[in-house]
Amino acid sequence: MKIRVSMPEASVAIDFEEGKALEVFGKLNEVLLAMKKKGKVSVPEEIIIPIKAVVKPEVKIPPKQNYEVIQKPVANPMPDSVIAELDAKIPSLDTPKYKGFMYIKCPVCGKEKGLCMKKEADHYHCDSCGKRSEFEKPLVPLFVNCECGRRFKYLTNMMESLFDINCLDCGAPVAVKWNEDKQIYETIR
Repeated sequence: MKIRVSMPEASVAIDFEEGKALEVFGKLNEVLLAMKKKGKVSVPEEIIIPIKAVVKPEVKIPPKQNYEVIQKPVANPMPDSVIAELDAKIPSLDTPKYKGFMYIKCPVCGKEKGLCMKKEADHYHCDSCGKRSEFEKPLVPLFVNCECGRRFKYLTNMMESLFDINCLDCGAPVAVKWNEDKQIYETIR
C-alpha cells in the first residue's frame, strides 16, 4: 500500500505493508492535526503515538437468511399482436443491413431471385413461399461479366461453388464460381 505526501512542486510516495501503512498514516495524520492546532512547525516527541483509532473497522456480514421471492403476475395492457408488431420493427444490433442489387436464394423454398433493395434491410421476403428470412451470414460480392458487354455487381447469400445467373440486359446465362482467395463470386472465363 502506498502513502503519498505532496504539496506544490514536491511530493513523496512510499510503499508499506498494509498494517504498517495504516500505522504510518495515523501518525502522519496526528502530527499534521497537532501542528495545525498549535500553529507549530516543529513536532514534539509526545505527539507521535501509535495509532489505534484509525484501524479499519470490521465489517460484520449478516448471516444468510432465506428470503421468499414473491412474484406477482403483471397484466400486460397491450395485446400480443401489438407486441409482436413492435418487436418486428425494432432493429437488431447483430444483424447486418444491406441495400442495392442482390441475388438471393430463399433458405426455405430454394427459389433464386435478383432484386434491388432501395432501403436497408436485414431480411429477405420470398415472393414464392411468403417466408421472411433474416440474413444470418454476411452477404458476399457477386460480379457478373456477360458476353454482351454488360457488367453487374450483386450481393448474394449463395453457398454453391458454381452456378448460373441470367444477364439483366440480354438474358443469357452467365456462369460464376466462388473465388476462395478473393472471397467473391466472379464470372468464369
